[in-house]
Amino acid sequence: RLFDPVSRVVIARARSATAGDNDARHRIEEAARTQTTARNRLEQGQAGAAMRLTEQAREMARDAVRGIDRPVDAESVRAALANTDQELRRLADALEDSDDAQLHGMYERATRRQQEARRALENNRLRRALALTKVARDLAGNALRQMEKANG
Repeated sequence: RLFDPVSRVVIARARSATAGDNDARHRIEEAARTQTTARNRLEQGQAGAAMRLTEQAREMARDAVRGIDRPVDAESVRAALANTDQELRRLADALEDSDDAQLHGMYERATRRQQEARRALENNRLRRALALTKVARDLAGNALRQMEKANG
């Protein structure tokens, strides 16, 4: 069972490392889907298949990170900010009919992190801006997943 948390950590770190690179992000999401399939196989009692799939997911995540060899620049930060803006718009739209205080709080925290990320970019603190927009995107994504889970 240990391989599942290890793969989740590898994938989470790869997501962070690939922020702002859409191609790499798509490959990371594919790795995450592969890891979900591995978890399902394990729950079905197919440990061998689960192990192969989780190893494949880890390698996919590592390959996506290896493919990124450029330093952080303002353009990649702006792209990451734009991706987060889209996620925040999706969450804002989804929250229009919700009175869930926790989810609204997550949205407000995400919005504040995004504002901090923009200030960091303005001050040429590119890595900080990238990290902050990732936090904002993760908060928004988590809120959206909670809403989807609650709605069935």
